[in-house]
Amino acid sequence: MSFRPYPEYKDSGVEWLGKVPAHWRVKRLKYGFRLVTERAETKDNPIALENIESWSARYLPTDADFSGEGTSFGAGDVLFGKLRPYLAKAYLANSRGEAIGDFHVLRPSGDVEPSYGIYYIVNEPFISAISGSTYGAKMPRIGWDVMGSIPLLQPPRREQRKICSFLDHEIARTDALIEEQQRLIELLKEKRQAVISHAVTKGLDPDVPMKDSGVEWLGKVPAHWEIMSLKWRASSRSGDGIEAKEVESVKTSERGIPVIGGNGINGYTKKSNINPPALILGRVGALCGNVHLADCPAWVTDNALIIEFDSDAFDIHYLGYLLEARDLNDIADKTAQPLITGSKVRSQAVPVPPEDEQKKIVSRLHEVLFEIDAMRGQVRKLVGLLKERRSALISAAVTGKIDVRSWEGPEGGMDEMTVKSGADAG
Repeated sequence: MSFRPYPEYKDSGVEWLGKVPAHWRVKRLKYGFRLVTERAETKDNPIALENIESWSARYLPTDADFSGEGTSFGAGDVLFGKLRPYLAKAYLANSRGEAIGDFHVLRPSGDVEPSYGIYYIVNEPFISAISGSTYGAKMPRIGWDVMGSIPLLQPPRREQRKICSFLDHEIARTDALIEEQQRLIELLKEKRQAVISHAVTKGLDPDVPMKDSGVEWLGKVPAHWEIMSLKWRASSRSGDGIEAKEVESVKTSERGIPVIGGNGINGYTKKSNINPPALILGRVGALCGNVHLADCPAWVTDNALIIEFDSDAFDIHYLGYLLEARDLNDIADKTAQPLITGSKVRSQAVPVPPEDEQKKIVSRLHEVLFEIDAMRGQVRKLVGLLKERRSALISAAVTGKIDVRSWEGPEGGMDEMTVKSGADAG
């Protein structure tokens, strides 16, 4: 399915909009939406920024109890997250409620369809325009005085409804494909974990005699493997703090040593605080227990643990896979800020195969996981392309680059849509 541009265009007078359909109106956002400022007197349906997914305008339920005063909103109002507007957190309300936190609550005027309004506000050129006009360096916000002055393209209302029907259908179709691919990513993740767990706890020989390890998470292990507490062959310590001014976000000739935190590399510096090889574990946060291999000099932050071990007992890759299989996050202290300690890690009972067997296990895992990770990478790339298509389609429709007035709803199968730009038309 393909769509042509409109037959006639005019100059919008706005650089980032370019030419727009000749019969569309160009006016400021504040003339299409009214800013709602009435304080909420109840909290029957509170919505916070955490409840809104970036770019998709989807509602995300949470168990959080939000504090603070809210702004009343009604069905058809658009909630826009004014904090970090580049996150494109916008939501079209379908009932009354209270917007808690950094929101602009926008009520469409009589000549703006609410659904068209939300699509226009989450289109990428609009978000880019307001993101360049924020105030506050660390916590950038967009004020209504600036946001309200951003141009709004307004087709006739009947045409707005047609654009929304078209986008509703196409976005639902694209989102269904994205969801399908994301399920596949999760299945591949589970398969990866299962492959690692089986290899490091059962070995590669299916016919080898087994014994009960006496450890719940291990179950039976090969009879010739030793079981020991990790503390007898490994030590742990917390990483060290580092000032932000000493870290660059990209690698340079002067600062080329990776800075490793709980979630992996988060910058580069001049100095190191470990003797490689070493294993790095995330120490705090929702992802504590993450395992990272450092085989070169690195600076490990105080959000991570450094595990140094007896190389005569463990191959570093085998031990890394073993700790990954243990799912250390499962034994973390589950508080408001999940935490795992070095003593808790060292107290774990682990299997120790002979050195040559560890190397064979590692070699086999490298081979199998390479294939699984390659598949995950391909699927992630496809998800990225689908999200790009979604964004491009919204922008093309609400900025008039494609004419969907003749669209009559779904017919036939899942044909790929070709979006023809009308930027140079007219």
